[in-house]
Amino acid sequence: MSRTPRGRKPGQGYVKSWIGIVLAGGLLHAGSVHAHPGRRWGIEVAPQWTGFTHAATGAASLNGTPNENRSRTSLGGGLVAEVPTRGRWTYGVALRYQEPAAAVRHATGFQFFNGGQGYEQWADDRVRMRELTLAPGAGIGIGEGLRVAVSLEATYLLQARFTRDLSLVALNAQPVLFRPLAGAITPLEGHFDTDETARYHRWLGGTTAGLSWEHAVFGQPIRLAADYQIMLNEPSRDASFRQRMQALRLGVAWLH
Repeated sequence: MSRTPRGRKPGQGYVKSWIGIVLAGGLLHAGSVHAHPGRRWGIEVAPQWTGFTHAATGAASLNGTPNENRSRTSLGGGLVAEVPTRGRWTYGVALRYQEPAAAVRHATGFQFFNGGQGYEQWADDRVRMRELTLAPGAGIGIGEGLRVAVSLEATYLLQARFTRDLSLVALNAQPVLFRPLAGAITPLEGHFDTDETARYHRWLGGTTAGLSWEHAVFGQPIRLAADYQIMLNEPSRDASFRQRMQALRLGVAWLH
């Protein structure tokens, strides 16, 4: 695993510039929907909190400290389009750019002895994906401005990055046996950042369900939504690494 600078990630500027162009195009196109009564277009912005679906894994800590999954926050957005029916049902599709990320803090199983004090090594592992997601779905009105919606998602993975921070934690009690860390082979501490896209499936499936509320503000329809999103398959090609994610997404959409 090679060390890379902490600055701008490869391809990040390109991806975000491309998304900016898409969103700007959506704004321009939304102005033309008046020629198609009943159809609606809009721009959506959605922060989300993402974590792994499985329990934290790792070696058992000699201090008894449990391994811990940690959620991460990211910001996504995109274009939405929908066609209402004469009844309560509405059908639509969304094209979103997302950066789901999740982390786990765990013991690596290595111990180190120095001057009468024992240490064990801990790792903070983070996975961040950059994705384009197409989500066709349907919703049903359940009250004034309220709607329950469900969608299926087909996601194309643009990039996956893996970040690891290694640190040493002092042991509360002196263990009888140590598995020493060979400094020339395994680093004791440090920050490591690698592009792991080749180790992941390019196409991922998912599903989302949520509740939304729509209201006009100064004549502009605004929709607030709370959604639960989950991946349907493991993103990693390595079956030994479980990295399926779930997320809570809070979105706001400007509709036209």
